[in-house]
Amino acid sequence: MIDNYLEQKSQKLKVVIAAVVILGIGAALFIYFGDINKADEATEPVINGSEGVTSATVTEEKPQAESPPTSTTGLSSDSGPSAGEDTGTAPETESAPTEDRQLTWVTSVLHGAGGRFGSIAIDNNDKVHIAHFGYDQSAYSNQESVLYHTTNAGGTWLNEIVERVGVADGISMAIDSNGGIHISYQATDGLYGLKYAYRAGNSSAWVISSIDTTGTVWQYSSLAVDSKNNRVHIVYGDEDNGSLKYATNTIGESDNWVTETIENDISGQVHSSIAVDADGRCYIAYRAQTSTLRFVSGSLNSWSTPTTLDSGGVISGISIALDGSNNVHISYHLGGLTAIKYATDSGGAWAVQQLADSDSDTQGKHTSITVDGSDNIYISYYKESSTNAALKIIQNIDGIWSDHTIDEDGDKDGTGKYSSISLDSENRIHISYYRENGSELRYAVQQ
Repeated sequence: MIDNYLEQKSQKLKVVIAAVVILGIGAALFIYFGDINKADEATEPVINGSEGVTSATVTEEKPQAESPPTSTTGLSSDSGPSAGEDTGTAPETESAPTEDRQLTWVTSVLHGAGGRFGSIAIDNNDKVHIAHFGYDQSAYSNQESVLYHTTNAGGTWLNEIVERVGVADGISMAIDSNGGIHISYQATDGLYGLKYAYRAGNSSAWVISSIDTTGTVWQYSSLAVDSKNNRVHIVYGDEDNGSLKYATNTIGESDNWVTETIENDISGQVHSSIAVDADGRCYIAYRAQTSTLRFVSGSLNSWSTPTTLDSGGVISGISIALDGSNNVHISYHLGGLTAIKYATDSGGAWAVQQLADSDSDTQGKHTSITVDGSDNIYISYYKESSTNAALKIIQNIDGIWSDHTIDEDGDKDGTGKYSSISLDSENRIHISYYRENGSELRYAVQQ
């Protein structure tokens, strides 16, 4: 009987052990397949609010631009003449930009009867102002040339006539800190003289004055304002006397202009460009003897010795700008080269670069330069090739040059001529330019 009892206990123990084994295997399988399910769940797409809609971010990697010589190449303290010294031309390097695909633009036609010699400026409210040559559309058959001020300051674009009689070219514009608009230009009303138009920020009336009528003195005037010292500064050429001239006046005054000659050793048409720093010191780039780029700085009755920066071809399209440290940046075109030329003293001494366009067979004419608060450089220019024409921009961002096509045509119709560039308070780029076929003033803004 005891044996039977022990046998029964043994059988029950075997059943319990078997049950435990089965349960253990089941638990292990549950854990195993559970882990598989969790792994599968980790690879499922993230559901974005509703069933079946997935959310994913696709990042398109921009090809790394080949690193050309940067703007500081060759800018050591012994690489060229310092300001005020003329020991020949500055050392030259060559930089090959890559095509930049990050900029997007909106372009529009602002005037359909003239847009040559445009000059753009942005006011304190980020409104755009463009001074330019045109024809009075109400009297177009008479080809009456006028000076226009085109602006969106009122919310919509408006073409306003500043002066009707005998306006030709040499137009330059700047806006002071109080919203006053200043324009220098050539007038052909009997004399080829330099004239000036001013409209105060709180006024709608233009005040016109003649600055210099001693000869053919209109050529390629360039104007800057110094709001801190309340001064207007204009540089211009006198072809009759072969000289570079300078005029200045107090902002708001029309009769008290003071003029002087900076340099007499000049022949032919005088191309020039001026920039002014916060202390009222002027920086001027200009063409002498047709094929020489020179630089001078100073103020009334006190100018540095002219420095020769480049030579060897017809110089044109000169534009100058200052960065936050008052380093000078100059863009220009040198005839015979399919490249933009760029000169700077940002490395402590003058150096020159050729900025080859990424498109072959290109002439970089009608340049205009500006520099933002981070010392990035932007140059707009007219691309003229054997097959087409375009408005382009070349820029140096963090030491890398790249170029970008803004507006292009395939008929060589002059799209991109007389470019003028400016930045607003958010560093957006604004450019006015001309399309010869159609005689149109055009405008491009970065988005």
